[in-house]
Amino acid sequence: MFHVRLEQAAAASCSEEEKPMIEFEVGNPRVELLTGRLRLFRSLETTDDESKDEGDDAAGALSWLPIPRDAILGLDLTLLGFVSLPMHMGPLELIEFSKAFRSDIVVIRLLRDSDPRHSSRMALMQFSSANKAAQFYEAFNGSLFNSMEPERCRLVFVHNIEFIRERADHAPPLVVNGHAAAQGMLPVLSGDCRRDAPEGHVEIPTCPVCLDRLDTSASGILTTLCNHTFHCDCLFRWE
Repeated sequence: MFHVRLEQAAAASCSEEEKPMIEFEVGNPRVELLTGRLRLFRSLETTDDESKDEGDDAAGALSWLPIPRDAILGLDLTLLGFVSLPMHMGPLELIEFSKAFRSDIVVIRLLRDSDPRHSSRMALMQFSSANKAAQFYEAFNGSLFNSMEPERCRLVFVHNIEFIRERADHAPPLVVNGHAAAQGMLPVLSGDCRRDAPEGHVEIPTCPVCLDRLDTSASGILTTLCNHTFHCDCLFRWE
């Protein structure tokens, strides 16, 4: 059994009402479905004509100008969101797409659009530093996922993750190996896990592949749409 001490992250000072929002859901509908919202950072919005030029893809409503590197570093932005993933892109394909930055990724979480009219899937990716997040953003934002398909990678910076309903009481983010996982990036631990842990600690679950504890000292962590969590390296070896 592994435990980690909880530390409270500093609260953001900017107004929540000013941030654009995306609604999402995670989990298995037959077991438990969690819904939530992503509050996003944005740069200047494009004009209507420029938005039309982007086409009718799922990211059409989020056609913003790129965020400059100095703004990313100045605000210490480390959490990126993929607005829409190709339907064939699962956990392994996402890890393969981002393999050049695999050692810099702390946590990956897969999501789906909560609007029943859409079937798009999304992903969140937290990096070890704002500099690495800026490099990834500059390298992949607007690029094709592959040369055979028209879908482009649409990236946005995420301010915070808000769950409308959680399985357990709200807790501050885990600080593991020097990196604070953003609130909502890891599955909510059940009350049983907290009951067995010393005061001020929670139990760290284990990877179902290697059975080692799920922290970032070995590799990044990926949580699937069904709330199953693995080491990225363990999934990558399955390819």
